Amino acid sequence: MIRVCRTVALVLVILFSMTGCLTTPVARDLNGYTAIVVQPGDTLQSLAVTHLKDPSKEWIISEFNDVTSVAPGQKLIIPLNGIEKGGLTAKGYQTVPVIAYQKLTTNRLDKGAVLKDSLEDQMRFLKENGFNVITIEQFASFLDFKIRLPKKSVLITFEDDWKNVYDIAYPVLKKYGYPAVLFMEVDDIADSHSPPSWDIISEMSKNGISIECQSKAIAKMAKLDKKELSRNLVDTVNESISSSRVVMRNEMNKELRYLAYPLSEPNILVSEIVRRYDFQGAFAVKQEGNPFFVQRDRISRSVIAGNFTLSMFERSLSLFRREVLEWK
Repeated sequence: MIRVCRTVALVLVILFSMTGCLTTPVARDLNGYTAIVVQPGDTLQSLAVTHLKDPSKEWIISEFNDVTSVAPGQKLIIPLNGIEKGGLTAKGYQTVPVIAYQKLTTNRLDKGAVLKDSLEDQMRFLKENGFNVITIEQFASFLDFKIRLPKKSVLITFEDDWKNVYDIAYPVLKKYGYPAVLFMEVDDIADSHSPPSWDIISEMSKNGISIECQSKAIAKMAKLDKKELSRNLVDTVNESISSSRVVMRNEMNKELRYLAYPLSEPNILVSEIVRRYDFQGAFAVKQEGNPFFVQRDRISRSVIAGNFTLSMFERSLSLFRREVLEWK
């Protein structure tokens, strides 16, 4: 693998030697690269719009040139086709942490839950330290080896009651402009006696919160041996997932594509559910980041506990795994 710094140096030499002193913003292209001289008024975002047709891709220019801002007269190389899908480098590979909030609270006596103030502090930490909070669609494209994500990317998920997420997490996420995933319990989705407020859930969905599903029953069933695992119990779980999918189609015109389960590894039941309902991914509980080649039925999510300090929170954000990938 060619290191980015060597690529930049080589392309700079070739392109700028081809174009002389280069007084215009754009020089010639070479194998998917464009050399430019920054003009007054240019920013990383405006350059991304001009050359990559997407302001959110400013990070590609930033990372490739190892800069955080630009100034007039500065020479840059813009890779038109992106860089290093899957986050592969000669020194290892990128991992994307999925952080999971299982219970939120405003009550300081509830030690097992994450306080709203703590959630606010953690979201501010992500913003101030240059983290890029991604959507579940971006995460899926990364796993499919279709795109490269910024180095400090993270996916945020919640598993608490939908009303708690709306009252506590939703305002904080809106403040920072962060997307997230809400894994709703399948029995809650399909509860005809006390249905969720679809107006509220629709509002969150329209504002960056992807709605997916979870099943706590899977954990209970995992503790049973094959003799205890009755057909009726299995059928109950299958029925709740099937019903929840129908309800989501009817209420929100949406397919449930991802499943969260409270185990560190998938058991036979999880694997069967993923296969039967054609889930695109299933999220386990494991404190590690996810490379692009993670198995889709055992995507790791790191649980953020109520007693976490900011340093403990930071340690949950595993971004890179060192492996020697270059040829000797």
